[in-house]
Amino acid sequence: ADLAAYYAEKTGRDLAQLDYYRVLAAWKLAIISESRYARLMVTDASAISNTQLKEFAPRILEKAYQHVRLVG
Repeated sequence: ADLAAYYAEKTGRDLAQLDYYRVLAAWKLAIISESRYARLMVTDASAISNTQLKEFAPRILEKAYQHVRLVG
């Protein structure tokens, strides 16, 4: 929040839609991680990072959902 306020102060930009873009960024990141996970499952199903990627998208989407619930 402090960084966003600092940015708004220095640039004069309106950050009224910042929450929307935070959730959109989380959604895009989840899509990218799911794509990477699917690719790894096809090429190297035993990779250690598969487990981490498998858990990443649901975690980031849950955080985005909680943010939406918090800000309305």
